[in-house]
Amino acid sequence: MSWAAVLPTEVTLAARMLIKSIDRQSFGNYHDHSTCVLPNLCHHYEKMQTADKLELHIFAIVLAFCLRSSTPEMFQITGTFISKLVLLIAQVRVNAMAIMHVSSPESVGKPAVSRTVPTIADTITCSVQEVQVAQAVYLRASLFNHSCDPNIHASFISRRLFVHAIKPLPPGSPLELCYGPQVGESRLEDRQRWLEERYFFSCKCRACSELNLSDLCLSSFRCAKHDCQGVILDKAAVRLEKLVGTDFVSYANIFTRDLALPVDERLRHSIKNVSHLISTENDSMTDVSPGQCLRCGSMSDLEIMQKVANQSLGYLKRVQGEICLTSSTGNEKQRLLDEALQFLQSLRSVLHAFNKDIAKAEDIIAEMFCLTLRPESAIHYCKVSIQILEKLYHSDHIVIANELVKLVSIELSMNKYACAKKNLARIDHIFSRHYGCNYDKMFPYLRTLQR
Repeated sequence: MSWAAVLPTEVTLAARMLIKSIDRQSFGNYHDHSTCVLPNLCHHYEKMQTADKLELHIFAIVLAFCLRSSTPEMFQITGTFISKLVLLIAQVRVNAMAIMHVSSPESVGKPAVSRTVPTIADTITCSVQEVQVAQAVYLRASLFNHSCDPNIHASFISRRLFVHAIKPLPPGSPLELCYGPQVGESRLEDRQRWLEERYFFSCKCRACSELNLSDLCLSSFRCAKHDCQGVILDKAAVRLEKLVGTDFVSYANIFTRDLALPVDERLRHSIKNVSHLISTENDSMTDVSPGQCLRCGSMSDLEIMQKVANQSLGYLKRVQGEICLTSSTGNEKQRLLDEALQFLQSLRSVLHAFNKDIAKAEDIIAEMFCLTLRPESAIHYCKVSIQILEKLYHSDHIVIANELVKLVSIELSMNKYACAKKNLARIDHIFSRHYGCNYDKMFPYLRTLQR
């Protein structure tokens, strides 16, 4: 039986690294188990919970017997050997990088789409995204600092790691890679929790130390007043202070974090538009009641809004599934589309305009218009989704380029060549920054679009 089919990826990777290092004699005499740990890489074993430590010991024992079974002349099961395996697996868990490959139409069995300009029916599959295919430990790359708003991007061709700067880097600037969820992808408290559980540190990067529009709006609700752009956070109570200095604390329904206002005046203005109550210039603590708008102070029923949002998004996904599977008439598809538009309107009535679920819903509607062969409407909703994502990320983020591929595919299906050319230029700019000037070799499908 294959180890990879039974053992977790990190355990299998630790075994392969051990055997490979022995073959290269990097560990010296394999009977001297003092060298069975990767040099200069942390393992954080002492910070792990008891249950996690127990899991590592179980995996180490199983791995030791597997190694002994396959090569009895090389490995002897001793307490020292198992202890070193525990630390090696812990090092792999903390330092391994996910090897990401780009998934695009030509890589998922759709050669017809990759050879020709897509039709409107094809455009629902014309998207590009990174998917994890493996794990590996890169000794030098493991030394990169973390930031939730990184200045470098890692990409892979086969097993080879490439790192590109995605922001201007003044001399002496640290290279910062994102270890997991980024700003725009997850909220501040979720990022902090994930990093603390996985890597045992509280992130104090700039994105986690300043108020930003994304963390305010990502999962927020809208003010009940139609002329107000304010946000209502999805917490029963919120306290925010604009002074930097104390650690992240999360308990019960209280979210506490000392956050500074950004220096950039443009960013300050965008925050003030949605959260005037916590973006004033004084340094006093601002207490926000459950359901209170952060801009005008008006109150809303948070529980009802959450219920409406959950139901509407659930119904929308159900209708999406039905219209994708249905072979019914045009009238039936139109009925499903009308239902979906009603659910979208319900979402808009309770969620903030920059809420990520709104972006998802707009994208779902765009897909449904493609399926009903109405590309003009699909373009509108696709653009709205991209505009929301630009607020949550930034205009040159890789997520934006991935969504623009879908938009260009729809535009080309309608012979809107001028619009497609403009968006292809944006894709080229973003992909070149993230993947280098030869990115088109990684995305054969883009060469088709550029023709």
